[in-house]
Amino acid sequence: MRKMLACCDTYASDYNVIFNTSKSKCIFFPAKGHNKKVNSALAFEIGSQPVEFVSQWSHLGHIMSCDMDDRHDIMRCHDSLAKQINNVSCFFRKLDPMIKLRLLVSYCYSLYGSVLWDACSAYIEQLCRTWRVAIRRVWGLPYNTHNLLLPLICCRLPLHDELMKRLLVFVQKCLTCDSELVTFVSRYAVWYGRMLSPIGRNVLHCSLR
Repeated sequence: MRKMLACCDTYASDYNVIFNTSKSKCIFFPAKGHNKKVNSALAFEIGSQPVEFVSQWSHLGHIMSCDMDDRHDIMRCHDSLAKQINNVSCFFRKLDPMIKLRLLVSYCYSLYGSVLWDACSAYIEQLCRTWRVAIRRVWGLPYNTHNLLLPLICCRLPLHDELMKRLLVFVQKCLTCDSELVTFVSRYAVWYGRMLSPIGRNVLHCSLR
């Protein structure tokens, strides 16, 4: 890591570039059963400025945590979904329910990064609950309308099943990817890693569901 950062420093010196250290963070992902505290000897610098160690950070829109728990990223997506649903419901409240449903799917259904989550996480249910509330609001249904009726009314898969479908499509693409490294890691995870691998656990969860 220090050698790579030294390359950055050399590049910065040659091309008169300044790297902003405050925008760079280090996250330590400890192995299972190992000490989670960062060793004080672990120190990295860019342009003679130390890089801060953090327990979680947003990278490409995803929140990465040192404990490898997806709850922070799922709750980020949950809050974003709730905000988008409220916006659509507010601006288009007078439209026909079918049109409002299509708008909800168009504006609120991206769920970016969901294929990377742990499919067994209990926090996914909170996301699904928020979506079910939105469906009831669109159709003007009472709050106690049974969950099993909602997919039949709106002619869409339950959100949990939609997430699992996307996850399996993602794994399938990884297994058939042109990159030998990606296919090797994916096949090992699904066929050998099983519950020891996040991908293996997700595939097994989808199979059981």
